[in-house]
Amino acid sequence: DSLSKTAEPLSQFSYRRVATEPDMVLKLRPEWESFDGYLDSLNKKYRKAAKTVCGVFQGDEFTIQRLSDVGSTAPAMFDLYRQVASRAGVRLAGLTPEYLPTLASTLGEDHFAVTGIFRGEDLIGWVSSIRDGGTSIGYYLGLDYTVNESHPVYHRLLYAVIEQAIEWRCEQISFGRTALEPKSRLGCVPEGMSLWIRHRVPLLNLVVRHIVNAVPHDEPPERTPFKS
Repeated sequence: DSLSKTAEPLSQFSYRRVATEPDMVLKLRPEWESFDGYLDSLNKKYRKAAKTVCGVFQGDEFTIQRLSDVGSTAPAMFDLYRQVASRAGVRLAGLTPEYLPTLASTLGEDHFAVTGIFRGEDLIGWVSSIRDGGTSIGYYLGLDYTVNESHPVYHRLLYAVIEQAIEWRCEQISFGRTALEPKSRLGCVPEGMSLWIRHRVPLLNLVVRHIVNAVPHDEPPERTPFKS
């Protein structure tokens, strides 16, 4: 990937490149003026699957809306975030309850959005997006895994990210490196990502070189959800 090539000079200082799971990127088409435009571009199989997921949350039981006051919802959001964070295989850092409200007030509604799914008055899932130029970044999310066992909350949140990016008129969505299978079903394509590491003890870099070359990472399945 282009970013890794830019970092190539680090190899002169004993840094070693380690490939990770790819960033799953969805390219948005100019003709998608709404979420319906995205749905219409899917082939029959994937369009039916998307409409089935979205249909579960229609009606009086659930409400899906962009949160206008992230601060007032922050405690419930943080509880749902912790459910997701506790299941992460690797978690280098964690959020505080104040993080998202601060981000919302700093970036403003033109560059930061949170979509929530409510069951009655209870928040059961939320997802955040950050707008960076022509790219929308699917950021942190939280969900109630008990509800997710019977209702596709996670998958509906992924579609909410697409809805927000289309509303922002972005060119692409960066969905990140997790959940490669469901994101490939959205139409995402993988873009290579890597990190550069070195040990502070020079002699141990000989060992690090062999270790990093043996680090495994998942590859996304190939999916063709769009019409030919």
